[in-house]
Amino acid sequence: MKKRKFSLFKLIIKLIIWVLTFAVLAPVGLGLIVYYAREVEPQKLTVTTEKIAISELPQEFDGMKIVQISDLHGKKFLGNKLTETINGLKPDILVITGDVLDGQFTDYRYIHQVLEPMKAKLGKFSVYGNNEYSSKLSRKEMDAAYKKAGVTVLPNGNYRVSYQGKHIWLVGVEDPNTDHDRLDIALKGTDDAPKILLAHSPEIINKASDRKIDFVLSGHTHGGQITVPGLAQHPELKDKVNLFLVKANIILNRFLSYLGRYKDTLSKLHLWNDRLSHYSSRSVKLPRTELIYSFNMKPGFEKYNTGFYKVGNTTMYVNRGLGETRISLRLFSPPEISVFTLSRN
Repeated sequence: MKKRKFSLFKLIIKLIIWVLTFAVLAPVGLGLIVYYAREVEPQKLTVTTEKIAISELPQEFDGMKIVQISDLHGKKFLGNKLTETINGLKPDILVITGDVLDGQFTDYRYIHQVLEPMKAKLGKFSVYGNNEYSSKLSRKEMDAAYKKAGVTVLPNGNYRVSYQGKHIWLVGVEDPNTDHDRLDIALKGTDDAPKILLAHSPEIINKASDRKIDFVLSGHTHGGQITVPGLAQHPELKDKVNLFLVKANIILNRFLSYLGRYKDTLSKLHLWNDRLSHYSSRSVKLPRTELIYSFNMKPGFEKYNTGFYKVGNTTMYVNRGLGETRISLRLFSPPEISVFTLSRN
């Protein structure tokens, strides 16, 4: 009987130690993750280099380099580093797939300051993103800033890129996510030469495939911005992940409430701080799966999160973008410059 009581006592002591250890380490671990997601990863400028085969590509364009950036959202601290990296890549064509500004950042001078120093042999081209339809932004002012920066904007239009007597087409549509795209209008006047489509969001992919576009460059998703490796590629798990997050949210809040009852004791042990006090006195909300399955995508398009996709004979690349929106965090989705070398095979 005594041995049984002693075992129970040891079990209670172990439980208390585990609870106290969790109370100390959990905030520290969470703090480190938040610090990394806020201060480290957003500054990890990555360069993705890929080869793109286009069967009917003119020989003169074989080996040409297209550099893509997207979703800057007024991000400033990458300024010189971004320009130096872009120019160091020596692009033949530079494309910007939308959301250079947004409703929170409306300084038109930014467009000129960031994009004008970037150099591209055959030109710089851009389309508008969903955030640039904000009522706080003026299309006239943005157009003027792009022109000053030497960037050609393609609003449901096209541009014939000529080199040594041959040509390809750059086609641009307004943002598909907000239903401003008009691909049929954008293709007017083009011929059978290869076509590369610029569209802010991946929702254009089915229309692009129907019109036999060779290659699509898009952005918008930020690669999820805050993502869990493996989950972004499985949108069918969205409801299950949401349910898990809801239950985890309940458990977390119950645990914080429980700790709050013993804050005096924990304070004496130096295991209580203002942050815990803040969280224990109110409801904590864990993020929902929009932060895992990319931002603001139409139903059925959530899987087009980052990287390459193929529909019919059309290839699409979804760029993770450079900036952040909604929250200033990135996790497992660092800022990206994508570089594509055109090839005939």
